[in-house]
Amino acid sequence: DIESSITDHRFDTPLAMCVFQVDKPKVRVTLYVLPEDDVPITAEALSIHGLDSDVLEARGAQPLGVQLRKLLEFLNDSAGGARIVLVEHGEMDALMLKSCLG
Repeated sequence: DIESSITDHRFDTPLAMCVFQVDKPKVRVTLYVLPEDDVPITAEALSIHGLDSDVLEARGAQPLGVQLRKLLEFLNDSAGGARIVLVEHGEMDALMLKSCLG
């Protein structure tokens, strides 16, 4: 699942990313992202996710590049050589991840 700052993946930034193993849901990682300076957290996003800059900092948010590396490491480590399957929560999640990874 990806929580984001606005509702357009082309101009958005993730605020939180959570991934877990479908067969072992307790094996998971949740990563919080510091929003880029030019991407505000909209009032709509705040009301949906409850994430603002103070909450993100309290939860150990780091820049997107740092958190994407951690996400990819988790996926690689938890897959154990098997193929990775991402189950999207919604189309926005898939589009956001694709935008982030380039």
